[in-house]
Amino acid sequence: MKEQTPAYLNALTFPRFILAMLVVVVHFGLHLDYFNDSFFGGVYNHGAVAVSFFFFLSGFVLAYNYNSNTSPRAFLLKRLFRLYPTYLLTFFIVLITLYFAEGNAPTFLHGILNMLGLQSWTPGYALEVNFPSWSLSVEFFFYLSFPIILWLYKKMKRSYFLVLAFLIIILGAIEHYIAVVHIYEPDRFFLDQFILYFPPFHFSTFVAGFLCGKWIHSLKEKNIDSRLFSLIAFLGIVGFIMIMNVENYYRQFTHNGGLIPVFAMICIGLALDKKIFNVIFGWKPLRYLGEISYSIYMWQFPVFLFFKHSLSSSPLSPGMFILFVITLIIWSAVAYEVFEKPVRKLLSRNYIYAK
Repeated sequence: MKEQTPAYLNALTFPRFILAMLVVVVHFGLHLDYFNDSFFGGVYNHGAVAVSFFFFLSGFVLAYNYNSNTSPRAFLLKRLFRLYPTYLLTFFIVLITLYFAEGNAPTFLHGILNMLGLQSWTPGYALEVNFPSWSLSVEFFFYLSFPIILWLYKKMKRSYFLVLAFLIIILGAIEHYIAVVHIYEPDRFFLDQFILYFPPFHFSTFVAGFLCGKWIHSLKEKNIDSRLFSLIAFLGIVGFIMIMNVENYYRQFTHNGGLIPVFAMICIGLALDKKIFNVIFGWKPLRYLGEISYSIYMWQFPVFLFFKHSLSSSPLSPGMFILFVITLIIWSAVAYEVFEKPVRKLLSRNYIYAK
């Protein structure tokens, strides 16, 4: 049985690279004057919201590519084979490096939880081992819930499903407002991790992405001038930059879904634009950078540890940061070609598409 190729959203691939690199700057570059003094200093310093954008984009793309006839087993295996091999490899590399180079290792229980992608369910330990992988722990929760969402989307009247989805989104917004304004305290580490990393607190962002991804199909059937979607995408991008770059009260609520309207404008605009962004972001080299963005995201800490212990460069100087980024991109491309893609194809052929 041949693999069914999902519908491709050209203009939404390269932005994944931008988001991944923004996270890299947040993790390893904010001590540099450039990222604090530049015009986009606010965006860099609050770039962690890029992970929330990933959650929305995940729901958006999955909803666009999968319909209610999708086999839950096939879907879950495809996502597992797509993400888990690199997840597991980077986990062991970081674990071994931390243990032998720094004498640092999690407890056996939390090591197992981390290896299984459950670390975000345990506040205080969400950032153990390969710390950026906390978001994959959240994604795994989304993937388990996705077949249920698809089933509800098929079985429920559309108006009832919309009410349920909007209720989830509104409750998510209320939860985060209460958490940020009335519960959060800077010195309470476990509480901070609970608010920021607990998977159900990001569920509303994923559901919002799902709604927009399904809406795309009906919008494509309408004869709407593509230039309108170019404008919507542009306004969404400007809105994102303004909210994150300029000091304002609302910015504190953006991490757990506060930017859902902006995410929706950007994703819908880019998905349906046929002229400007689709042409620019659809350029093959840029699209390839988007394709290796997951590898970049997962390898950022292992590559940093190489710089830290092999080159004795921590924190990174401006020149070393540039070298670090170049090395990370090249290594991620190599890992994508020689490990991620071959392993995914091998596992898929043997366990999903085998007769």
